[in-house]
Amino acid sequence: MQTINLYRYTRADGGVTVSTVKPDGEYTELYRLVADEGMVLTDGATKTSCVDTTDVSVWSEVVDNQDNTASTLDAEIIEKAKAYDILMGVNE
Repeated sequence: MQTINLYRYTRADGGVTVSTVKPDGEYTELYRLVADEGMVLTDGATKTSCVDTTDVSVWSEVVDNQDNTASTLDAEIIEKAKAYDILMGVNE
């Protein structure tokens, strides 16, 4: 499982930003968890391949025992997260 630190903060214009770049001002720390190949993340009720959370301890990685890999929605989330990371300059 990959863990990426994220920072959520309110901009001067009132909008909210979530970024991998730590701001100088007040922020809330989040973590983006991304499941490894053939695995899924679960909190006991939900299964997903990618999630942003404030509490890593409630999520664990388990073998994806379904015939298919990540759902279409999960695949879209992962692709958007990868694109965002590229824009923000996050190295893998």
